[in-house]
Amino acid sequence: MAVFFGIVSSFAQEELPVVNISQGTAKWKLTPKRGDDFLSNYKVFASNPETNSAWFLYIAPFDGEFNMSVDPGNENSISFALFNVAGGEYSKDIYNGKAEIIRVMAHPKPGITGLSKGDEIDSGNRLYPVQLKQGQEVLIYLNTQNLSLRSVMINIWQLSDAREKEDIVLDKKVIDLRRDDFMNQLHLVVKDAETGLPLIASVNISGMKGISNYYVASDLFFDIDRSRTISVKCDKEGYFFFYKDFEVLDDVDNEIVVLLEPLSTGKKLGLPEIQFEMGTSNPTPNAYQIMNRLAEFLLSNPEIRIEIGGHVNETGDNSFAARKISEARAKRVYNFLIEKGVEKQRLEYKGYGNTEMIYPMPKNHHEEQANRRVEITIL
Repeated sequence: MAVFFGIVSSFAQEELPVVNISQGTAKWKLTPKRGDDFLSNYKVFASNPETNSAWFLYIAPFDGEFNMSVDPGNENSISFALFNVAGGEYSKDIYNGKAEIIRVMAHPKPGITGLSKGDEIDSGNRLYPVQLKQGQEVLIYLNTQNLSLRSVMINIWQLSDAREKEDIVLDKKVIDLRRDDFMNQLHLVVKDAETGLPLIASVNISGMKGISNYYVASDLFFDIDRSRTISVKCDKEGYFFFYKDFEVLDDVDNEIVVLLEPLSTGKKLGLPEIQFEMGTSNPTPNAYQIMNRLAEFLLSNPEIRIEIGGHVNETGDNSFAARKISEARAKRVYNFLIEKGVEKQRLEYKGYGNTEMIYPMPKNHHEEQANRRVEITIL
């Protein structure tokens, strides 16, 4: 599971944060708007204009049940709606009243609202979860009429159709190191990215006094004494490695969900953290952290062979320069891995230029960075 972050400054298709891996917890800032009649074509919003709102796009990573909770604080209420926007123009379809509303909670009472079968949300503020297909796009709209409210906590979890059944023994182990009931907490959980099932894995946490350590578990609980950034490394046999920095806050409960990708022949795995200096094949200083993790992974899994693919952000034809720089970047990673002790015959490299851009017409820096990447393929 990936934790997602973002601030929505206005509703425009090119500015929507994209959540393309399920589950996570984040604090979302709301955009004050006054006099906006954007949702006038939907009768359900006639008495609930778009004031103090946030929008973001969710892309289902697999077939399964979509759940959500939105917490504006006990004294505040927040409305929400889910729009089916697959293949459409988000702002245009909604403005014209053409986007299908899948779920809507227009006038909830104060407290948490959302989609869930469980009793963690009051029944009056709870709707039934939505069944989504892999790749289905859903636009989520949050709204409050309380102009003093500037942020909410939103938690998303999607349960795969392949998730736990009664005859499945769960791979689960809980380590609970909480000692103070009055402190906010961190819950770190490890799951299979394809099934959503828990996994017992090796977890290494650094950056937090009293927590920094090595654990073997699926679920970890800690007290949070102050806000800080921590690094999480996670490994399990048969899965691709995980390495990411997270910000944990001391004024809320935090959840980090680590989704481990199972290994299979032909599977592509992106390494967006491997970035290069503009127009060169020189890795940035931060890139070496993930390159070292890749080397550790390969040295620990000697049976695995990979292709290293270089990709650039360049619109138009796949130019000679684009092919050459993407190949040079892939080769730079290839040489680094050999220097670290990975056998040469286990590695291949290729420059794809701009032939496999994630965003063929990038609209912002985030999309440009996503195109400009290194990707490995399991051979």
